[in-house]
Amino acid sequence: MVMPEDAEARRLVDQFLSKSKPGTVRQLVAYAQSADPTVSEMRILKVVDALREVGRISLNPPEFESFSRFFLDASWNSNFWTVFVVATASGFLSLSANRFPWSLSEILLGVLLIFYLPGRSFLRIFLRGERVQPVERLVLEIATSIVLVMLLGLLLNFGGLGLFSATALSSLMVFNLLLALSGAYSDYSAGRTA
Repeated sequence: MVMPEDAEARRLVDQFLSKSKPGTVRQLVAYAQSADPTVSEMRILKVVDALREVGRISLNPPEFESFSRFFLDASWNSNFWTVFVVATASGFLSLSANRFPWSLSEILLGVLLIFYLPGRSFLRIFLRGERVQPVERLVLEIATSIVLVMLLGLLLNFGGLGLFSATALSSLMVFNLLLALSGAYSDYSAGRTA
């Protein structure tokens, strides 16, 4: 697993693991590089990955005290904040005057809100532990988005609200935000049970 040329990195990692229990891989890398600056971060990370594969160390996501801390941490909850920015920008662009350059941005954001983001958030809820190939996941996200948006359109149409542009856009924005929020909570609860 560990290459002979990484013996020094292995020695540094073993030395730090025997002295203390690091909270993060970043702490482990910082210690190893402070002990011997000639050992690169990549070599240390390869040793850590090899130790993880043989079960010597366990790498877990950080534990958050509450959902609000997880929710506000953009590095762990980037999907919700991406949906929020896209939905907000789409709302502002739809309220502004539709001049030529801005209408292209509105179309791009609309395509994301309709054909990609709902399926991505929905699948985060139901496929959280599954390993799916990237191409398969992309196809599933697009297909799920189309189905969900069609169902939302049917609900709006037969619910008496109609499919007017303002109603449809605001419903789509709220729908995307609710799905992203549900996906964030699913990620948070999966991290707590891991």
